[in-house]
Amino acid sequence: MTNNHLHYLKTHRILQNRFNFSLVDLILYLTNKFKTKVRKQVSEAKAEGKAVEKAEGREEIQKAWIAWNTLRIEAETKGIHFDEHPPTLPEGTQDTSE
Repeated sequence: MTNNHLHYLKTHRILQNRFNFSLVDLILYLTNKFKTKVRKQVSEAKAEGKAVEKAEGREEIQKAWIAWNTLRIEAETKGIHFDEHPPTLPEGTQDTSE
């Protein structure tokens, strides 16, 4: 083998090793980017789901209060004693009517 040929082989191996290392770094970088993006999407979806649940909960409470108040007004109109307790708020919610 000539000296030029050995130099080429050494250079080729060095470049090949650098390329492989860079490729691994690129793959790790892209994997981390993807994981970060997925985590962000999952947390946004969870937050959106909680907001929807909260809105649905408010809607159910409002329907219960409307039904209760309708019965109360009907009883009052008919002169009937109405002693049914109003709907209760779910645990962890606050009364904001004041």
